[in-house]
Amino acid sequence: MRKVLLIIAGCVIMLSGCLNSVAVKVVDDMYTNAIMEESETVEFYFSDEFLSQYPLDSLIEELASHMRHAGGVTLLNTIELTRNQLDENIVHELDEKYDEKWHFVVNDADDEHVMTWIVVKTSTQYEIIEGNKVTIKDYQDQIKK
Repeated sequence: MRKVLLIIAGCVIMLSGCLNSVAVKVVDDMYTNAIMEESETVEFYFSDEFLSQYPLDSLIEELASHMRHAGGVTLLNTIELTRNQLDENIVHELDEKYDEKWHFVVNDADDEHVMTWIVVKTSTQYEIIEGNKVTIKDYQDQIKK
């Protein structure tokens, strides 16, 4: 009986890492590649529109800074917020822009800010199409339900 319980416990622990959404994995992988200064790989995670607004070199520098401040990708505390965890106005706005194909991902940026990321699934991959640094207060008051 004890052996069966140990096997079940081991499976639960191993599967818990698989419970992160694909969108969370995309954001975490993007940060990992930024800290390694893999510019071509980082560029792959973002839409062309996003990159037209943010120069890649300064973007990588800022992302790497987030990682250094947090002390690693797992300490960025990256999570995906579901529709019912977001303010209904934000859900409505994102549905209008992206036809319900969006994922809202949040992670720590520094002591006073979080990063919000909008990730969409295209026909070939998941892409980060928006990223905003917001104060924790604004996040709690205006974004999260």
